[in-house]
Amino acid sequence: DPARTRAALLILLGLRGTISEVELHCIQERLQGARLSKARRGELPLRLPAGYVAGRDGAVELDPDQEVQGAIRTIFAQFERLGTATAVLHFFNDHGLRIPRRRWHAQTGVQVVWMRSSYQAIHTVLSNPTYAGAYVYGQRGREQGGSGGPGRPGPRHRFALDEVDVLLRDHHPAYVSWDGH
Repeated sequence: DPARTRAALLILLGLRGTISEVELHCIQERLQGARLSKARRGELPLRLPAGYVAGRDGAVELDPDQEVQGAIRTIFAQFERLGTATAVLHFFNDHGLRIPRRRWHAQTGVQVVWMRSSYQAIHTVLSNPTYAGAYVYGQRGREQGGSGGPGRPGPRHRFALDEVDVLLRDHHPAYVSWDGH
């Protein structure tokens, strides 16, 4: 009977599709597990902020450009002296200082660009645990059940440091002490 054959074929195709989805999920889980394992050892390469470069062996090192190092150190020194990111912003603007930022380009790779200071740029430096010598993995994520509806990812946000997957203190040279961060 052609109708039964067709129904059996549709059931078989549906079953094969379901099995493929399960296999894909299993592969993704294994890849995420391997990524997390490498991160726990501090070996998973992460995007580094201005002031840092990856050495030949992959180790995180201070940027050899003294001007870049000086600008980052100035942000932390002025924050310690003045106490707020807004005051640091005013200091940078009053003195005509610019802030180094790293930009990723597909054709040219990583470049340091000098930008006019902004509150966001200064706050980003001051709140980034990388500058305190920490390796952090899993700080950004999405909440489930966001504006896209139930089961759909919500907006991206940063997790608090006590909620991240991996936090390795004293992983690389620091611009500021952990307590000062």
